[in-house]
Amino acid sequence: MSGIGDRVETSTSTELTELRARVAQLQTALETRIVVEQSKGVLAERFQLTVEDAFLLLRYAARSSRTNIHELAQEIVESGTTPRSVTVAMARQQRWRAAGQRERSEAHREKATQERERAERLADRMRNEPRPAT
Repeated sequence: MSGIGDRVETSTSTELTELRARVAQLQTALETRIVVEQSKGVLAERFQLTVEDAFLLLRYAARSSRTNIHELAQEIVESGTTPRSVTVAMARQQRWRAAGQRERSEAHREKATQERERAERLADRMRNEPRPAT
């Protein structure tokens, strides 16, 4: 009879241990989430970004520097200066944006050139067509 009671006590003890571990995990997740949210606010304020863009910058900086996002967020919140990985990520994003703008400008110029050539051909055709006699 004591065997059944021991099993119930062991089962309860195991369940209690698992629940404590889960609570600890959830507490850690909550604390790291708070730090990530704070760092998004810091980056948004520091660089006049939207909160969404600040998160994208944070995530990109963490990935490109092979740093844990929570560790980078903690560094941003605790430091008065911007971590190097964030500065590098911003520089890369600005170069990509500039390259994209150059490509769009080039495509726009190409389209304008094509439209101008088409208009010139049409004008030539109209000049060369015989006019009906009146």
